Amino acid sequence: MRINGYIPYGNYEELKKSVLEALMLIIRRTRGNCVTFTSKKIAITASLPPTPVLLTVIRDILEGLHKNGLISRYSKSSHGVKYMVTSSSPLWQWARTSNIQKVSMLLAAQ
Repeated sequence: MRINGYIPYGNYEELKKSVLEALMLIIRRTRGNCVTFTSKKIAITASLPPTPVLLTVIRDILEGLHKNGLISRYSKSSHGVKYMVTSSSPLWQWARTSNIQKVSMLLAAQ
């Protein structure tokens, strides 16, 4: 699917950056100390179309963050996987205090 001549999942690194920006925006908007989200919520926040192929790629990115211990799985159902970030996560601290470029560099180093 093309959006103004651009394929959202054509460049994995750009998509990863968009996912991180959306995740940081969700964390910054929350008033509590925990936030839950799905790959669809990330896609909508990043202004990406929630197509099945794109949601699968976003889920792969989120699974990478899960493997690095930055986010956790909250629940898994027939509707997909719901993830959670708490205030004790390094990603939460980075989202509250840093910009997206710094977070991208930190995650690339892991």
